Amino acid sequence: MGASGDPHEVRTSWFAPDGSDWVLTFRLKRIGGRTECVGMEVASFGDRTPLRAQTLRALRFTSELDRARRREDDRRERLRAVARRLGGRIPELEATPLLANGKPRQRRSYSIPYYQHAAAVYRELCEAGSEAPTRDTAEVLGLRPAQAAKLIERCRIKGYLPKTKPGVARGSTEEGE
Repeated sequence: MGASGDPHEVRTSWFAPDGSDWVLTFRLKRIGGRTECVGMEVASFGDRTPLRAQTLRALRFTSELDRARRREDDRRERLRAVARRLGGRIPELEATPLLANGKPRQRRSYSIPYYQHAAAVYRELCEAGSEAPTRDTAEVLGLRPAQAAKLIERCRIKGYLPKTKPGVARGSTEEGE
């Protein structure tokens, strides 16, 4: 959860007793020194199954929230481990500072080692089972998700990562995947 006080989301999957699959998104916010749930979304996974009252009654809110928070804590720890293993943040990949006249500098062109490092972070996250490797790469490198997505695409263009279909993460350069 950021220092800004904005709500933070944690997600988990839930398999209802009737066999339907759901994605639970909890919005958490720090209030009075405690983390409180300030919102929740229940979305059908894939097939747009309608949410029936009987299904919703089977949802154990507290246990699912605890499971989502543990899962998020595990994900963050994996990210910290990847960052430590691969040298942490790269200042050159962070947002460019403003010039004296208040205008942003032009985007810097990255060198080969920067692309290789970003590709290595992305690959490691894919191999570690990340469900959102681009978002997680952004977190490890200290970038916004859109910046990381563009950086990963440039890594693909330069050949440091294999080509992929939209929405399908692929970090390995091995053939046959």
